[in-house]
Amino acid sequence: MNKAGVTFVLLASAALIGGCGKRDADATALYNEVFSDVYKEFGAAALCAAGTIAVEDQKQGGSWNAKTLRGNMHHSGILKVTGGAGHCGEVLKRAEAFVASKTGMYSIEGDAPASVDGTQKHVYTVWMYNLNNRHGELRMWLFPYPDSDRVGFAVHHYEENLR
Repeated sequence: MNKAGVTFVLLASAALIGGCGKRDADATALYNEVFSDVYKEFGAAALCAAGTIAVEDQKQGGSWNAKTLRGNMHHSGILKVTGGAGHCGEVLKRAEAFVASKTGMYSIEGDAPASVDGTQKHVYTVWMYNLNNRHGELRMWLFPYPDSDRVGFAVHHYEENLR
């Protein structure tokens, strides 16, 4: 390759590398602008308050599409709940309080927090919300460990533009 060819390759590489950084910054700005605080902030840490729920193990991941503006997130792990027998009810109350604090208005399907107080059964709940021309669904499964203060959890959360 001649000197002009090497210079072109170097300049083209620099432009691509610089462009990728700008695209990443643009994508981050778009993500922060479009997705709601419910979507961006929910996680096991959002359930921990007043020292009664602690995260023992958590895995999370997700993806979103910059063209369709639809995002999917998943969380799973183990929570340790102290103080009381209705561990799943306590976790659901915290999740519902989080959704309520971010949306103000939502719909719930499945097991309501009050319906599982004092029980140690598997639980499935969905919170649905419309916020800033977006629709989201936060789906939570809880699996209490028998004779334990631990609760396994799995969450699927998606958000998209209203149609």
